[in-house]
Amino acid sequence: MNRRTFLATVGVGGAALTSGCQGLAGDDRLEWRFETGGSVTSVPAVDDGMVYTGSRDRSVYAIERDSGEEVWQFETDDGVAGSPTLAGDYLYVGSWDGHLYALDREAGTEQWAVDVGGYVGATPTIGERGDEGGEGGDGDEGGDGDEGGDGDEGGDGGEGGDRDVVYLGSGGRAVYAIDRFEGETLWTFEEPTDVVLSTAVVDPDRNRLYVGANDGTLYAIGTGGAGGTDGTGGTDGAGAGELAWKYRTGDAVNCTVALEEELVYFGSYDGAVYALDRETGDREWAFETGDRVQSSPTVADGTVHVGSADGSVYAIDRLTGEKEWTYDTGGTIYNSAPVLSGDTLYVGGASGSGRVHALDRDSGEEKWQFDTDGTVHDSPTIAAGTLYVGSNDGHLYAVSI
Repeated sequence: MNRRTFLATVGVGGAALTSGCQGLAGDDRLEWRFETGGSVTSVPAVDDGMVYTGSRDRSVYAIERDSGEEVWQFETDDGVAGSPTLAGDYLYVGSWDGHLYALDREAGTEQWAVDVGGYVGATPTIGERGDEGGEGGDGDEGGDGDEGGDGDEGGDGGEGGDRDVVYLGSGGRAVYAIDRFEGETLWTFEEPTDVVLSTAVVDPDRNRLYVGANDGTLYAIGTGGAGGTDGTGGTDGAGAGELAWKYRTGDAVNCTVALEEELVYFGSYDGAVYALDRETGDREWAFETGDRVQSSPTVADGTVHVGSADGSVYAIDRLTGEKEWTYDTGGTIYNSAPVLSGDTLYVGGASGSGRVHALDRDSGEEKWQFDTDGTVHDSPTIAAGTLYVGSNDGHLYAVSI
């Protein structure tokens, strides 16, 4: 078998449809579930008609949103634990086989693959090159890596280098910037002393990239934009692939940071949630939970929402670091970032057999639960009234909200 095999509309995947979603109970909300051959720890990427997910059975799947039927399957040489990202005509996804793949989003065929020196658990991030650029491109719809958090839905890019770079951390203890059209490595950042499983976040206002590593450090890295006060890139003079600042915590940083105005928020395996000044990296506050924080924070309307392995979801005042409320899920929360839709917060974890909790965003009171047959390891994705979420039971679920 070739190292990368395209499997069109065949393989282990299959959908089971349900008759409706009229009830308020969690089980009545199921629209369909799609079976893969391994744990699904990938955050689904969604477009108008398709859902894309990885599985630890080594495959990436494209699934019809309405029917839950498989459209195509692409096989790598190892588990796909991280999440795919959509940009233009391409789907970008990493594998434990140590490669970043660019696939045609409609056909599932490989466009290029890059060896990134170690297994990939993070979600690819789309950003700008920061120089004369290329042909532009579309925005992205992404999710959490195996140790990261969710992506965002972008708009169309334009000429002159808009959103033409893929940023990705790897088990090779490095962060890569790769031309998203050609697969050419533009630069690497090699300061981390342990694996990089955190999904990178671009700060276009400062021409920076924020990414955590298992060495316990959050790194701010220059992307080489033209907006710096000295003409080199960021406001601190950090050029492309150069360190702007770093902040050391007491343990691994696997989550995806959240940016809100002047602050950057993230959690650490040392059990704390941190707020740092985006410009300097100075700490504004730290909030202690009861266990490691690998869940990525979500910030909205002055509140930071985040999960902890102690089983609780925390609502924290974003400026003061004071607790507003907590909700005990009854089981470990791994990488599932709280996802906000309207007045409801959705988070997955290991409670029950593997559960998604729907909480009131203001009070933390539970509205309903949805049970799978395995741990919900990572974040859901919400689109057009449906929540898509993977489970360690090997299924991707479509749930009416």
